[in-house]
Amino acid sequence: MRADKLIFLAILCVLGTRPAVAKCAFVGYTVSGTVVSESAKAVAAATVAITSVGEFFPQRPVIATTDEQGVYQTQMRFDTYSGGGVNGDDCFRKPGRVSIRVEAMGYNPANKVAIIGQGSRAVADFVLVRSPQ
Repeated sequence: MRADKLIFLAILCVLGTRPAVAKCAFVGYTVSGTVVSESAKAVAAATVAITSVGEFFPQRPVIATTDEQGVYQTQMRFDTYSGGGVNGDDCFRKPGRVSIRVEAMGYNPANKVAIIGQGSRAVADFVLVRSPQ
């Protein structure tokens, strides 16, 4: 084969291939806590909406519900793939904070931002105030 044909084929191969989309491993963290009333009684069936805080993380909340003791716990999973950048994928970027909103019938909603700490855990306890009748 002539050299010019080989060069042409090499260029076609390079232009015709798409770069593989690199993905980092799925990682996660646990968010847990308790929801009680002002009189320290457990608030069962409260809706807990949890969202990772940070520009590269989806803003769709993960929903948990409190049990009979007012306890909630959920595993947050996210893909660290950042879409690539100047230095490639950022597999080490992880959220450091989580936004939590709690709602329960008969109570005012409550919001809190918690830090994701040791053991990839965030803990946030809530005391809900009764809403006016």
